[in-house]
Amino acid sequence: MKTANGNNKLGKEECIVVSRPVGKTCPPECEYLGNGCYAEKTEIRFTSARRAGEVNLITDKNKIRAMLISCEADNKALRWHERGEFLLDGELDTKYISDIEWACQSILDCGMKLPASWLFTHVYHSRIAALSRFKVAVYASVHTAEHKATAIAAGFKLFAWNDNRSEYTKAKPRATSQQEEWRDGLPKLVVIDDDKYIVCPEMKHTWQEVTCTKTKNTKACRLCVDGKGHVLFPKH
Repeated sequence: MKTANGNNKLGKEECIVVSRPVGKTCPPECEYLGNGCYAEKTEIRFTSARRAGEVNLITDKNKIRAMLISCEADNKALRWHERGEFLLDGELDTKYISDIEWACQSILDCGMKLPASWLFTHVYHSRIAALSRFKVAVYASVHTAEHKATAIAAGFKLFAWNDNRSEYTKAKPRATSQQEEWRDGLPKLVVIDDDKYIVCPEMKHTWQEVTCTKTKNTKACRLCVDGKGHVLFPKH
């Protein structure tokens, strides 16, 4: 598997990421696709990122196993799919998921530990939800109550609410001079249909203060890394 170190949001020292090509592995109906998707913009700006993601279209269960073992040995967390998803040309990539399942189970069968890992997905499928049995914090990315209901039916337990319609939080202003005031005004928590969602602490602060995993100069949030609860992302 082709991996990379984390970034300013995830934390560069205690996190590695796996990516796949945007679009080819994503749901065609995703409202981000062709509409401001940060991952799509990254691949357009850095063509090498797209090429690196395409390497992971060809999956190998033993390479995934080696990646997981190395990740745990180095005491790093794994972010599945910083870019890309579980599909392949609109269909569930069952070979890829089977390879992940085999790799994880093989490690457990040997009495070894799996690394902490987490993912966000717009693919509401029971095979993906069931990856939670392997210490994966599996978040269904939802934008509406209908999305959430579909994800619940597929077995998802954790939800990342993307507040693209600014129903619960204000959208992030483009002007840098306004962003500190915007962060200060974000609530710590919102309630949607009786479920509590923590507003992403990294967004409420800055990447110099809080990152998903620990760095030398920041606090580790680990809300999503360890699947501690639902999260809400303001429009940004």
